[in-house]
Amino acid sequence: MKRKSKQILAIAAIVSLGIGTMGDSTSMAASKKVKVNKKKITINIKKKATVKVTNAGKKKVKAKLANKKLATVKVSKKKITITGKKSGKTKLTVTVKGMIKCVIPVTVKKAGNTAVKNSDAENNSSKNNAVTKAPTATATPVPTETPDQDTSEEEPKEKSDFQLKKYEDGRVVLVKYNGHDENVTIPDGVTVIGESAFSEFSDDYCTLKKVTIPDSVKTIEEGAFQDCEKLESVILPKGLNSIGKYAFESCNNMKNITIPDSVKTIEFAAFRYCENLEKIEIPNGVTTVEDNTFLACKNLRTVTLPETVKTIGDSAFGGCPLENITLPKGLISIHDNAFAGGAFKEVIVPDSVTYIGEAAFCNCDKLEKITLSKNISDIKYATFFDCISLSEIVIPKGVSSIGLYVFSGCTALSQITIPETVTSLENTAFNECNKLTTINYEGTEEQWNVMSGSNSLPKGCKVVCKG
Repeated sequence: MKRKSKQILAIAAIVSLGIGTMGDSTSMAASKKVKVNKKKITINIKKKATVKVTNAGKKKVKAKLANKKLATVKVSKKKITITGKKSGKTKLTVTVKGMIKCVIPVTVKKAGNTAVKNSDAENNSSKNNAVTKAPTATATPVPTETPDQDTSEEEPKEKSDFQLKKYEDGRVVLVKYNGHDENVTIPDGVTVIGESAFSEFSDDYCTLKKVTIPDSVKTIEEGAFQDCEKLESVILPKGLNSIGKYAFESCNNMKNITIPDSVKTIEFAAFRYCENLEKIEIPNGVTTVEDNTFLACKNLRTVTLPETVKTIGDSAFGGCPLENITLPKGLISIHDNAFAGGAFKEVIVPDSVTYIGEAAFCNCDKLEKITLSKNISDIKYATFFDCISLSEIVIPKGVSSIGLYVFSGCTALSQITIPETVTSLENTAFNECNKLTTINYEGTEEQWNVMSGSNSLPKGCKVVCKG
């Protein structure tokens, strides 16, 4: 294979890993930050404020208010206009497809309040602030409420650094932490740490290094501690049930975190980009390691998976230099790029596994030996691409196809055993396998010729047909 072709494939592998992406999308375009010229909005009733969005290219900008009774919002190209209707506080969510959501606090005051002169001037100092990866923190009403009702009681900010909302169903939501302490203990009685409670615009002022969470907390919502880059220590409560999307994403100083056994759900990208995280133990009861959960945790070397895990999602451990990995016996599926870039030497894929996704073990440059499940039906695109230490492999009976670039760049591969059940072998499967000298094919020579067609093999490689 030409060098240029290999470079293109390597780039494709990086994009597929999602390295450098900011949202759910794994496209290169998604790595750009959308910028807005305001980090908060304060307006009088019947007055207007304008938010300008830059760096969005041709993508459509959307804006939505959490409480539509307080103001109206209009989007015209890359400009958002908000008009005050009723005094109160709400939040504006700005969304650009494939990029990061932005949440902007909005305060509407009575016309007679002289504290508000010009919202645009007030926020001019924050022009071109990068949008933080923090979805909106709207609390869910109890079922008996109408959609626009809010039965919460918000504690006055001046009484505490903790902005709380209490609901009739018993929930106590920590909406926002307004302090600047390095060590924080969340008040007992809080049941939910709300969306973006500690993370919203954290690049501007977040000094948080340690947080202690009381046993009353059952849920950590989306983006709660996202981008708290100084956060080193988190003590999670024993009764915690779920950790939301992006909850601890980009907490770069956090080396260790103990997830209690009570946790059953860890959502998308919960610990993505935690660059100094060294080890993790997934609690018993978790069934899925979601997509991107530990993507690009570039110091994560040790992970323990419980027997309850059935699915390992796309790029779940992509870019993690895992030194050892033991896959649970009941595991069913390993998805695209799941262990790409791992530093382990050996992997045993249990026979319970029926699906291995594209590039699942690509760029594992220390991988010497892998035992595959007897119940997979194919080996997909680039599964072992650039596994430069892999010297020998046996393809299990039952596999019917070997895809593009599966062993491409496996420069130490010297022999491989292929069963007669394989009926499709892609032309680039063994590109740059320069040490491959023997292919042991368990079918007949006639079957090999039909199956391999005009496929080119490395120079000096011979096929031994045993059928």
